[in-house]
Amino acid sequence: MPQHVNFIVAPNHTSHIDTGLVKKALGKDVAEQTVAVAAADYWFDTKYKRAYMNNFTTLVPIERTGSLRQSLRHVTQILNDGYNALIFPEGGRQESGQIAEFKPIIGYLALNQKIGILPIYIWGTYDAFPKGTIIPKGKSLGAKVGAKVGKFLEYDELKAMTDGVPNTEAYRLVAARVQHEVENMRDGTRRKFDVEALRKQWKSERRRSRKQEPVIDN
Repeated sequence: MPQHVNFIVAPNHTSHIDTGLVKKALGKDVAEQTVAVAAADYWFDTKYKRAYMNNFTTLVPIERTGSLRQSLRHVTQILNDGYNALIFPEGGRQESGQIAEFKPIIGYLALNQKIGILPIYIWGTYDAFPKGTIIPKGKSLGAKVGAKVGKFLEYDELKAMTDGVPNTEAYRLVAARVQHEVENMRDGTRRKFDVEALRKQWKSERRRSRKQEPVIDN
């Protein structure tokens, strides 16, 4: 666990119980210094939810649509104040239970705030309390859950990895690196993250996409 620095906590996400599980894995002292980021359109969409969340939790609202810079102003303030930020980089709970592509939001924050990222792999919560569940029942009552804390990715390492890369691609690369670490924990592997191979893949995908764009005559 990183000592004497604040950081971004980045787990995969399939269930409402993920936040509590992650904080349990972090340990009491670190968890008390960690603020969770929550979707404003879900957790703060009514006055009753807003009242509860603002008074009885450490959740901070973030907009999932609109300007990235504007929606992250609260998160930036949290990091500037020295707290850790718990962010689910997939953007929401995954209904399939599978890991989806991590969004570049964590790369943007890490590189601009000059802080590292702690990947965490969560397992079992989809079976225990999947999206749409109100009360656990049946097999979910006996489901086993767990969280594995990964290798801390220091800012200097992320900065060196993205040196000379355009900002938008750099943010995406950081997100892909974190996802790579989470998937390694899921699979029990130690696959190396190949930056150049991934950039070539993205370039090839952009070329194919441009070729497939329809031509519109004026």
